[in-house]
Amino acid sequence: MAGGGSGSQAFPQKSAGSGSQPDHISRMKTKMDYIVVNQVTLAEQNRTNIQLAALQQVVTIDKSSQESKDVRLDRMYDQQIKFQKYLYSHMEVQQKHFDEIFDRIHEQLKAVLNKLEGILANSTGAKASAVESIPIPPKFELIGSRYFYIEDKVQQDFETAASTCIQMGGYLASIKDEEELNLIRMKLRKKEGYWLGTNDHKEKGSFVSLASRKPAFVKWARGEPLDFFPTNCIELFYSRDVENMMLMDCDSERYFICQADKEI
Repeated sequence: MAGGGSGSQAFPQKSAGSGSQPDHISRMKTKMDYIVVNQVTLAEQNRTNIQLAALQQVVTIDKSSQESKDVRLDRMYDQQIKFQKYLYSHMEVQQKHFDEIFDRIHEQLKAVLNKLEGILANSTGAKASAVESIPIPPKFELIGSRYFYIEDKVQQDFETAASTCIQMGGYLASIKDEEELNLIRMKLRKKEGYWLGTNDHKEKGSFVSLASRKPAFVKWARGEPLDFFPTNCIELFYSRDVENMMLMDCDSERYFICQADKEI
């Protein structure tokens, strides 16, 4: 039997002979083998061609798909750039708008502050003018924002001390607030009591200023007020242990403090 191949094949030559049946069968078998071999070869070639065509199609599809992905990525990138530009532009507009609002608020607050400063200056000036317009009696000194006279040489009872202050051009003093109390206390002799004009003669327990009849500032010492006396007057006592106000019998003699005004 001749060998098969993909190239052209020559049939074997007829051998000389009597043409017996076995020879005929042998020749037929040879032809059939040749046909079978060539059919197998053609089938393999067709299968190979089909596989190559399928592979080519896959490659083409992959290439097309990659190109399509690249196009989509480019489109997405362009859209992202456009959106960023829009976003930045919008943010710039918003920032400008906010800056304008803040500038307006700042100017409004500035105007309000200037107005308040003007009102405060006028108020301070009016108070200063009022204080300056009051004639200051001799011996009175400025303590804080008011003028006082502190008597620390002669002791008197409450009524006499009040009368002495009037003769000097003032009034037995009442304290405006704790700040003023601290300033006055620094000028007092230690372990001594000083009459104040604060009392509750008109209404028990209601302490008012002798000069203005207004409620006065009171800061009691520890354990006070102790209401032991027929008439109660307030003394300011200054020592290491007692630095505030105490109730005392008005007939007792103490040093005293006068004020030049009737503010309190």
